[in-house]
Amino acid sequence: MIEESLLNMISIKQIQNFIVLAETLHFAKAAAKLNISQATLSTEIKRLEDELGFNLFDRSNKWEIKKTVAGETYYNCVKNIPTDIQ
Repeated sequence: MIEESLLNMISIKQIQNFIVLAETLHFAKAAAKLNISQATLSTEIKRLEDELGFNLFDRSNKWEIKKTVAGETYYNCVKNIPTDIQ
């Protein structure tokens, strides 16, 4: 379970970026959907991973990213946050 204090450090924008990438599994498509550059998305995801202390995505194949087990678990924990806030 993700600690509440850790969630307080993470912005809704980071969560939204993660959700879009987790659903598309494609940096360019996710960045286009978010109206940001691919480099910005990559930096934001890396920052989120650093804050969480674990990798959310397996990038070993540059042509195909996958959610890690931790990434899948995190996705299931946060996927409803943007709609819950609205």
